[in-house]
Amino acid sequence: MKDIIEPTGISILSEGWSSSSASASSSSSSSDRASSTSRTDFDIVAVHGLFGQGFDSWTGGKEQIWLKDMLPRKLPDARIMAFAYDHNSTTRKSFSASSISEIALDLLDSLGSKRTTEKDQERPIIFIAHELGGIIVKQVNFQSSQFLQQLTLLASR
Repeated sequence: MKDIIEPTGISILSEGWSSSSASASSSSSSSDRASSTSRTDFDIVAVHGLFGQGFDSWTGGKEQIWLKDMLPRKLPDARIMAFAYDHNSTTRKSFSASSISEIALDLLDSLGSKRTTEKDQERPIIFIAHELGGIIVKQVNFQSSQFLQQLTLLASR
C-alpha cells in the first residue's frame, strides 16, 4: 500500500469518479489520465509534514490512506494528489528558507507536469498541508505570485 505514493514528487491518488474517468481508466494508463481526460472540478494536493513522508501523514494511524480510500467518496469530483519530498536530506541541512524554496519549486514543477492543458490549469487547487507542508504551500503561493507579477511587468513593456 505504501507504494501508492512516490517517495518524492507528486502522485495521483484519485482521478475522481465521473463517468468519463471510469471509462478512461480501462483504456489509459494513470499518467495519460493525469491531465484532461477526467471531468474533475478541482484538484486537491496534500503536502506532508517534516517526518510524515508521503504516506504516514495521511493514514490516521490505520492502514488506509484516507486521501485515497475515504476522501474520494466525499468529494467525487476532485482529483486527489499527494506531494512527497525527501525530508531526510532536508533535515541534514540546517533548515533554511532556501531548502523550503527548493521544495516549493519541486512542488510547482510537479503540479505543472500534471496540469498540462488549459482546462487543467484553470481548475482550482485546494491544498491540504501538515506541519512543514503548510510552510511549503505558503512558499508555493509566494513564488507563483512573484512569477505572475514578473510576467505582468514583462507584458506591459
